[in-house]
Amino acid sequence: MDRSEIIYNPTAGEGEHTAQRVLAHFSAKGMEVSLRPTDDPNWPESLDGPLDSIIIAGGDGTVHKVAVELLERNQNHSLRVHPLGTANNISKVLEDIQRKRQLDSGELLPFDVGEIKGVEGDHFFIESMGFGLFPKFVKAIKSEDEKERIKRDKGELLKVFLGIIDGFEPKKTRIQMEGFKIKGNFLMVELLNINYLGPNLELSPEGNPNDGYFELCLVPANKKEEFKAFLTQTMLGGEDTMDRTDPILRLPCRAMTIRSKDTNFHVDDGILDHSGQKIKVKVLKGRLNFMFS
Repeated sequence: MDRSEIIYNPTAGEGEHTAQRVLAHFSAKGMEVSLRPTDDPNWPESLDGPLDSIIIAGGDGTVHKVAVELLERNQNHSLRVHPLGTANNISKVLEDIQRKRQLDSGELLPFDVGEIKGVEGDHFFIESMGFGLFPKFVKAIKSEDEKERIKRDKGELLKVFLGIIDGFEPKKTRIQMEGFKIKGNFLMVELLNINYLGPNLELSPEGNPNDGYFELCLVPANKKEEFKAFLTQTMLGGEDTMDRTDPILRLPCRAMTIRSKDTNFHVDDGILDHSGQKIKVKVLKGRLNFMFS
């Protein structure tokens, strides 16, 4: 019998789920499961021992938390995602890949990871890292009194995003990658491992977490109006979405060194302090393994 540990975030999404329901869902599949909530400070202990897989019942933040714990322990358990969050970007990417490649339940997908050095020690990212508008947007949402309601309303999210763009002052960023240098002032500097950023914003349509490459996405300082139009069309959709103006410069890369004067910096959904230090990033190809359900 398949033996798996469920790492469960009881506060993910709207919180309209219970540990009993999550356990029952997997028990009904004939799996032997036990559950550990993330509000238990000793939850990492449940990763030890023989397991067929680890089930992450939560949102993207919970996936990041469990994945980083495994990476730091140098463990290689197979991961399943049971999405309970708001955006569920990682689950969405896995579903897209499974559908396009017609993969069966139980198959494994080697999944790339970003390793970061130069920011308070070593860090890893699963989705993305970057400077500029997006981390400032994340800070703004977290400061809202009704942030959970706003997270579920793309119109409200867009309103916050557009307001930030109007008052944003791009800062100089220097990037060195694989034989050439980039220097300029950018509204957004994002290094993506998957297609989506934040509220299912498809910034990297051709992104693939299984190919050994990131996609660097840059929005130049003089593209404010074009980027506002891009966000509006992308987040709200409509008939003109396929013909949208796209102000993003996209470049594939496997490693880079970056230094920015922008203090707005994020790693996945976490905001980190940044004071202009040099950051080095590289791909750890296929470092994680996700199992399709």
